[in-house]
Amino acid sequence: MIYKNNLLSKTESNWQMATTRMLRTQNLLCLIAILLQFVYGLEAQQHSRRYRENEVDDYGKEYYDMIIPDLEEALMKMEELLIKAESDNDDEAFENLLEMLHNLVEYTRNSNNAYKFVKAKGIDRIIPQHLKSSNNDVKTRTLIFLKSLFDIAPTTMSASMPIVIVDRILDIFEKGNLALKAHALDVLEYWLPENPRVQARVMKIKGLVPFYDQVDKLDMRVIATLLNLFNIILKEHITVRSESQKHLVDNDKMKFYLRIGLLEHMSSDTICGGLMNIFTKLWSYSTNEHGVMVVVFDLMKNIKPYCLKSYQSDEKAQKLFSALSEFVNDQGNKEFFDMYEQNMTDVALVIGEYVEKLKYNVKDEM
Repeated sequence: MIYKNNLLSKTESNWQMATTRMLRTQNLLCLIAILLQFVYGLEAQQHSRRYRENEVDDYGKEYYDMIIPDLEEALMKMEELLIKAESDNDDEAFENLLEMLHNLVEYTRNSNNAYKFVKAKGIDRIIPQHLKSSNNDVKTRTLIFLKSLFDIAPTTMSASMPIVIVDRILDIFEKGNLALKAHALDVLEYWLPENPRVQARVMKIKGLVPFYDQVDKLDMRVIATLLNLFNIILKEHITVRSESQKHLVDNDKMKFYLRIGLLEHMSSDTICGGLMNIFTKLWSYSTNEHGVMVVVFDLMKNIKPYCLKSYQSDEKAQKLFSALSEFVNDQGNKEFFDMYEQNMTDVALVIGEYVEKLKYNVKDEM
């Protein structure tokens, strides 16, 4: 009996020891699992961080080859699709073309692929034809593609774009819907500054009047873009034709600047009157939209030597500058100028010069 009890006790003890070892093993495995999860979590975070840091970098050749395995074949296919889509009014062909355009945008986000596209005469082969398409989606996607290319390779794009493309873009700006107008103007904002050859083309085939005529069809963002583009180009012409700079400008470029004759045209009633109509329209919007007036104030400073005389006989101009004078001299609006990093005193001085000149002219007439 004693032997049996000892045996049971020993068996129970062994079972307890085995149970204890099993629990220890389980705890150890749990601990290892927790540590592995922790390490994996750190690695995942680091991988995610690396991915975010490299989002704009090269995703690798395999990725881009998966999108477009053969660029030449893709360009030929796009040429064929456009002809088929336009001639047969084929919706499926248009859809396939749009998908290929989307892939091409993604493919050329890699700078090497963008240069490869340019070298393959991709711009000449598809851009003018796509911008002339009857399908607005094709034109929209093509303009987005152009903006992407200018972001990736601005110098190469400016040098490689056939001049005929500016004709297509101007047609879209004049006749397209609001979204197309906005995209077209965005492309011009990339292409026109410091490119007098293209500026000369714009002046030759369209001039500035069509831009004024489009203002009523544009929203505030596009109007601000339009005015900012004009202001950039005006400052460019003022700089390159100044006595201190004109001898530094390339002779061929200077010929284009002189041919454009922007500064000679600046004093005309057409330009000054067109700008005044835009200024008046912008000011008539609610005060919530006054952010666009930041561009207006800078442009007013630059056109003053050319347009002040024209505005002296313009009752609309007198009313506008009187209202602007109240706005820029009201200390309650200081927060507005601070928000847009504008010197309130400097702006007030410019507007004050307009008010004084116009006021004296009214006295002379009386």
